[in-house]
Amino acid sequence: MHRSTLTGRTNDTAVHSGASESRRTSSRPAALLLLALVSWPASAQVALVARAASPATGRTEMTEMHERPFMEHPSGDFKTAIDAMEDAIRRLRVLPKWAQWIAFNAQGRGASAEDVRAVEVRLLRDAVDVGKAVKPERVARLAKVKASAFVPAGQHYSIAHATPREAALLLDALFRHELGLRPFPHEGDDYAVGAEW
Repeated sequence: MHRSTLTGRTNDTAVHSGASESRRTSSRPAALLLLALVSWPASAQVALVARAASPATGRTEMTEMHERPFMEHPSGDFKTAIDAMEDAIRRLRVLPKWAQWIAFNAQGRGASAEDVRAVEVRLLRDAVDVGKAVKPERVARLAKVKASAFVPAGQHYSIAHATPREAALLLDALFRHELGLRPFPHEGDDYAVGAEW
């Protein structure tokens, strides 16, 4: 027995008039979307809703961008972590919208050669969250940039007057001198770093 979703009547067959069949067929994508949302993980649901709600290219690209690392090093694209961070900051600054923190995560040697130490600094436009209080003048000096490139800004610090290169040098100084990052011997003076939303 088949119950028509359009009339509420019970029919012995699935045959409908042309108009009813057209309306029933047009509702299938919505039903399939609902089924997918129920069965998919939360992260996939967000991506699916974004694509279904707005098929515009910009919205879809932004959704996909948030599903993968914004930057990873080493990847073969850049010689050093500083070069990779400079490029990431340059790309971040030209985004049409940057409304949430992005974490720059670096990995290096821990207490012993076998240990891994992970450190993090977060950025939101010009704001920098180190996770602790630091002396901005000292950080700017260690990064070998102008003092105005790294200044206090409420509970955080500002890199509004830093070029992308200076901002990358400041992140490097924070990783090494404030958060205790040490490169592994086999990596020379470089280290792994990534940026993720």
